[in-house]
Amino acid sequence: MDNNIIEKMRREIVSRSDLFEEQTKGTKDEYNLYREHVQYVYKYAVMLAKDADVDKEVVELSALLHDILTLRAWMKKKRRKSLWHQLESTWISFWSSYRGWMKSVTKP
Repeated sequence: MDNNIIEKMRREIVSRSDLFEEQTKGTKDEYNLYREHVQYVYKYAVMLAKDADVDKEVVELSALLHDILTLRAWMKKKRRKSLWHQLESTWISFWSSYRGWMKSVTKP
């Protein structure tokens, strides 16, 4: 398992969640997706996967990314498209790197 990829994604989600919270401070939409939700889902998923015969990296990444469309919906609703495009390009860049890494480690 490459914890560097998981940590990189976690840091990016924290950063974007903090940015969204900062931009919505004082409004009814103020919310930090990571600190108020994702971190708990992540901890619980890791706990459940601990003794299971599963790919723990997939579990961890899935837990971190499971609600990413929620953030997109909020941003679209509030016309925060530029922030969403930044976030979206980060995910595309990350997954491109991740796919390349997976191909390199799974080749015989």
